[in-house]
Amino acid sequence: MPIQPNQASAAPYASDIVSNFDILKPEKLNKLFRIKGDQGMSYLMILKSLGFELPVARDEYEHYEERFIHDTFVIGANSGAGAAGATVTLTIAASSIDHFGSIYYVYPRLWDTVLFDDAGETTASITEVTVNQNFGTATIKVTPNRLTKNIPALVTGQEVVIISDAFAEGSTQPKGALSGTDKYINYLQIVKESLNATGSEMTNQDWFDEYVSDNGGMKKILGYVMKGQLDLDYRLALKTSNALLFQDPTDNTNTDLNDPNTPTNSKVKSTEGLIPAIRRAGQITPYTPGLFSVTKFDDIVKKQDREFCGNDIVCLLGLDLYLEIENTFVDYFKETEISYVTESIFKGNKELAMSVGFKSFRKGSRNFNFQKMGIFTHPKVGGAAGYKYPKMGLFLPIDMRKDKKTGESIPSIGCRYKELGPYSRKMEVWDQRGAGPGVKVLAEDIANYFMRTHTGAHHIGLNRFVLLDPQ
Repeated sequence: MPIQPNQASAAPYASDIVSNFDILKPEKLNKLFRIKGDQGMSYLMILKSLGFELPVARDEYEHYEERFIHDTFVIGANSGAGAAGATVTLTIAASSIDHFGSIYYVYPRLWDTVLFDDAGETTASITEVTVNQNFGTATIKVTPNRLTKNIPALVTGQEVVIISDAFAEGSTQPKGALSGTDKYINYLQIVKESLNATGSEMTNQDWFDEYVSDNGGMKKILGYVMKGQLDLDYRLALKTSNALLFQDPTDNTNTDLNDPNTPTNSKVKSTEGLIPAIRRAGQITPYTPGLFSVTKFDDIVKKQDREFCGNDIVCLLGLDLYLEIENTFVDYFKETEISYVTESIFKGNKELAMSVGFKSFRKGSRNFNFQKMGIFTHPKVGGAAGYKYPKMGLFLPIDMRKDKKTGESIPSIGCRYKELGPYSRKMEVWDQRGAGPGVKVLAEDIANYFMRTHTGAHHIGLNRFVLLDPQ
């Protein structure tokens, strides 16, 4: 824990800055200049501001997502064009074959009508469906509805649309269709930081009274150990934020990832961050830096519309891309609806809305809320030499989605933290000391300050997330 005001040694004031600003000399100025500012806006802090944090009791957590209620199917093998009016057999791709327990099934059903993407926009009825339960394969037979039309040639991977069904009078009802749900799993990650201070350091006269920020504002602090505590907070928040953004989940069986210093030789666990998750299951839109255009933005709008995305989108941008978008949409930004942003996203909390500082406009019936991601241009993180994050953009829905198993409404983006009953590992801070005020539990003349969080990312409906990927 940070030391209290009445426990700190007072630092002498000095009238001039000595050469090299040597903080170990009593002649130092008692102000610490923060020439680096806040060193990047944290993704974690954005999630906190939006209220997108949820507790979970286990290291592994899951949610269920509903599939499309109405689906297409994909062709599994090339087929030639049929004759006019003739029936053709089509192979269904493995990606369009599902199973319920040990039973395989396909979405196309007997007497469904399909629409082909040929010049004649041919429709055809499915006249036979065959699913091989031994091998998990499937074929269908399709017959053109018009005598003069033919089934076109189809290639592996081609998608076919089911538009309706058509039955003969006196026929029976079709079999029921299963759309089903998919289970998604992610993992919590333990992130740690520490601060150590010797007893003599805690009584030296090398203490600062104030921070001077890059904009000239001053903030009272308690001393150099307190400055270390602030740095400790920052480093832990930075590591947590970076894990929520960049981290790959650990599935490597290499035993080098086992920690031999733990009682059970435990393996490292890590969460799947936002960017790897989008690359795995989201929408990727390539773009050439310097050539951003309204057309490119419209591509993003169309992708999210196709996936039935909600009306509120948060756009997390590297500075280079932010400036490109700002220059492209300068007239749109003039019409930013501050009142809408405050009421819709921040539930009327004007101060919170101002602190996050979204810059917003409305296009394509959606509200786009832009935020510069300081971590994408941080010279020691995303902005390091050779990294492309300053030119990257993430376009994310910020609505609530219902878990199809539990019925619980949860945000589309956010983080989870471990908690059970009164014990929360969201952010733990404790100390062990053999120096300084309070109970001594160490023989050494030192005070140790520790922080730990047990947290992980969550993403709902990644098909609606778009990554603008600089090439």
